[in-house]
Amino acid sequence: MSGAKVIFQVRCVSGLSPPQSTFTVALADSSYSVTNQSWYPSGDQNSPRFYEGSIAVPDVCAGGQVRLDEGGTFTANVMF
Repeated sequence: MSGAKVIFQVRCVSGLSPPQSTFTVALADSSYSVTNQSWYPSGDQNSPRFYEGSIAVPDVCAGGQVRLDEGGTFTANVMF
């Protein structure tokens, strides 16, 4: 997998219009062996050891709370 990223839509709880409507979390290029349709990188999906990428949420709401309730969009180049 290469060029992986997740793009999150940003909204401010206060209703303020943020100066940017998205932010991106880039993921490191990696190889995975997928053995079946129920594959996970770990048996413990709550363990932070298996998070593929992280960043601090940018201050796009002038110090106010940020909503990410629309989720994110994952894209990557996958080679078989």
